[in-house]
Amino acid sequence: MLPEPAITIRRATREDLDLVAALYEQLVQDQVARGWTGRPTPADESRRYIAGRLQRADVHYLIASAAGAPVGFVEAALLLHRQPWPLRLLHRLLPPAKPQSALGYIHNIYVSDAGRRAGVGSSLLTAGITALKSQGIKRLRAHVVPGNKASFALFAKAGLLPTQTAVEGEV
Repeated sequence: MLPEPAITIRRATREDLDLVAALYEQLVQDQVARGWTGRPTPADESRRYIAGRLQRADVHYLIASAAGAPVGFVEAALLLHRQPWPLRLLHRLLPPAKPQSALGYIHNIYVSDAGRRAGVGSSLLTAGITALKSQGIKRLRAHVVPGNKASFALFAKAGLLPTQTAVEGEV
């Protein structure tokens, strides 16, 4: 048996917009195929969102490649704690939040079929956590589509356990 190709992970740049947008579209298609009932964002809106976030220092888009081909990405970012509403009124008077008062958030993590079961997801999550820790983050949050057992297992392996259930629907 041949050894698995090495996984390389690098930070995405503005020049990677097409690549990240294509991986994001694969993620959306995969979620829909798994029964996700949310409303996918139109591709042009997703592209604008990604382009803006690729320019931010507090957002880490990391791309995984195996044998030179992209096989996944993670979007990890700082997420400031929400304060109770009376404190939000004082927000403009308070100094900017320090990293200790923020938490890290995994907005998206995706591994293509070609990269699954090869440690790509674990490598991406570890790299995302490392990037956020370099900014002083001590806690991490992610939302997982219900029924996505692979994602729940990936996050559990990293020490993240379910803490809440959200509901959503048309009204």
